[in-house]
Amino acid sequence: MEYKIYPKVKEELKKRLEKYPDHKVNSINVNVTYDPNNEFSKWHGMKRKDIIWYPKIDENKCTGCGLCVVTCSEKRNVFGYDPEKRKAVVLFPNNCMVGCNNCQIACIWNAISFLDFSMVKNMSEGVLKTSPDLIKNEITWKIKNQELSI
Repeated sequence: MEYKIYPKVKEELKKRLEKYPDHKVNSINVNVTYDPNNEFSKWHGMKRKDIIWYPKIDENKCTGCGLCVVTCSEKRNVFGYDPEKRKAVVLFPNNCMVGCNNCQIACIWNAISFLDFSMVKNMSEGVLKTSPDLIKNEITWKIKNQELSI
């Protein structure tokens, strides 16, 4: 497959890899970490490590454009990049926000996939049934701690 990378994405990718040099990988030093950052260790009371929701990259379809790397928020920073292979790599899968698939939507090469979204909807419904006040308490806490008003 032809290597495709766009100037603006290339510039953003370069900045990201300079800021996070450990995200610049090669086939020898790829170290996937399944332990999420502490901030992301729970999802509505559930252990994030118990939730199978993260991107998978089909190397045969990936053109190495880097759009997924720069689309994923810098806070979550799920992806790394292998400049030699010109491929994105999922380095921190459990930092991925449950239900988010922005990288999949951004990938015009259809190289990124997730499990069926209905799994996330079913988990959400389960949380609402078993802990109806949990979401309300989380939102209240976030508003209070981020000094936001509704």
